Amino acid sequence: MSCFCSRWQWASPVSSCAGCQRYLVHRRRRRTGRSRASHRSILAHIIFAGTNIGGATLTRFFVLHVFVFPALIFAGVGLHVWLILRHGISEMPKASQPVVPKTYKDDYEERLKKAGVPFWPNAMWRDAVFSLIVVIGIVICAIAFGPPTLDMPPDPTTLNVNPAPDWYFLFYFAILSMLPASLETWVILGGPLVVILGLLALPLISNKGDRAPSRRPWAIAVLATSITAIIILTIYGARAPWSPNFAAQPIAQSVLLTDDPGIQQGAQVFFNKGCIYCHEINGNGGQRGPNLSQVGDRLTEDQLIIRINNGGHNMPAFAAESRMTSWRHWWRF
Repeated sequence: MSCFCSRWQWASPVSSCAGCQRYLVHRRRRRTGRSRASHRSILAHIIFAGTNIGGATLTRFFVLHVFVFPALIFAGVGLHVWLILRHGISEMPKASQPVVPKTYKDDYEERLKKAGVPFWPNAMWRDAVFSLIVVIGIVICAIAFGPPTLDMPPDPTTLNVNPAPDWYFLFYFAILSMLPASLETWVILGGPLVVILGLLALPLISNKGDRAPSRRPWAIAVLATSITAIIILTIYGARAPWSPNFAAQPIAQSVLLTDDPGIQQGAQVFFNKGCIYCHEINGNGGQRGPNLSQVGDRLTEDQLIIRINNGGHNMPAFAAESRMTSWRHWWRF
């Protein structure tokens, strides 16, 4: 069978020439690319309620958070209660009673007959009382503390900002700060999904053996390590050393330890140009960039001037606005 590029007739890729094979591969890639682009467009339209962000997007998110997500939560609670009524609830673990999947159901039914408590009204009454206490606590907090105060209206001219999530997401904020930029999107979207799926699959994977904490040292170690890591990452995320410190003040005279006017002028240039926001000198300034307390021992004057003029990684270039004399004062500083 002849190839279709010469006679304009279809032929299988096996019998066609190399040019036809490349053409067929190109067509498949274009078709796949259009399909993926179409899927992304549909997903964006569903999220934005249109082709771009606008008033309809706000309404869409309002409906999701007020109706859809609460409905899913109530459905999950209903499924949870149904599973409790069907399969029972886990009792307090005992070291002398390991779980054996084949006999667990019969053992549970036997313990239920001896010391079981009816779900209605005993267990339901306890849940109702605890829920009432939580609601009363929320009402008391709302009356005592009131709603949180609103910040200033958004100002697009303000550049000295350091966006950060609420405190309970600071650990995740810190994790993302330590990742390469190419992995941030994958971790933001895939990280919580992997954790949730892992927690859902854990009872199906590990469904036998001891349940008592005294007989599960590895489980206790993993839990303690996770809690410790979350606490440390939360503190690290609150400090956010990877962000510029816009609250940094000019370097004090006590740090300069000199009355040389050239060095003092260099310290003022260091502050006026915003270098102190990212670079620390003797405990003053930000930590986003390298510590410059001993930079004079590592680089020569010419190397410093070249770096200042040309900039570097995440560092702007100052060649267009800098004066060589002022930068020499900075080098002396």
